[in-house]
Amino acid sequence: GVGLLMVVLLCAAAVGLVLANSVLVGHAALRERGTIALSLCLLACALAGLGSATYGWQVYALFALGGLGFGAAPVLNAALARLVPTREQGRVQGTKLMLSTVGSVLGALVLDGIYARTVCDHLENGSWAAQNECPLAGAAWWCAGGVVFLGAALCVALPHDFSAPPGRAGA
Repeated sequence: GVGLLMVVLLCAAAVGLVLANSVLVGHAALRERGTIALSLCLLACALAGLGSATYGWQVYALFALGGLGFGAAPVLNAALARLVPTREQGRVQGTKLMLSTVGSVLGALVLDGIYARTVCDHLENGSWAAQNECPLAGAAWWCAGGVVFLGAALCVALPHDFSAPPGRAGA
């Protein structure tokens, strides 16, 4: 029944994480920029989908899709480690961690505020009434997906080539 479906979908989410960390990240044909952008797009789609999910199985399926989005972090770390001089590694990683922390705090505050203003506690999620009386009930998830998609767009739009450190010939 439903319990079996949840287990299968949780396993699919785990497989998504494994794929993100081994197949997608390690695939030689994908350049780092493309891998980061693709991973962030998949994560953005999963987050936006969570705002529209009306059944539990959809949430688990979106977790599996979102698992592929976690491939961006290891690829970005590898690119930074290769592109930044050894003496600057601590500063770069510290800055990255600081930005992540600030984003986590601000994101929680902003998205919580959006959620508090758009949630409809009095209606059952997935019901006809919830879909028609609360059209913005998933706005916090949609905003989170939009921010991640913006990161993917910036990754594609920025002119730097991740294939070689500055001063060396590109691959």
